[in-house]
Amino acid sequence: MLTAEADKLRKLAIISLFSDDELMDILVLKGGNALNIAYKINDRASMDIDLSMDSDFEEDLEVR
Repeated sequence: MLTAEADKLRKLAIISLFSDDELMDILVLKGGNALNIAYKINDRASMDIDLSMDSDFEEDLEVR
């Protein structure tokens, strides 16, 4: 479980990264922190911030 101070630092880091327009265009937040932000699943958040670059995904990838 994250402490309140650690939770604030994690949120500040995510906000800082995605406040930059260039980074926001290429970074994809994933993992427990993404679930926490999108669905308020607090028990999935962790101190590490899982990111991918948009270019890591194939454009023609089919989802089945």
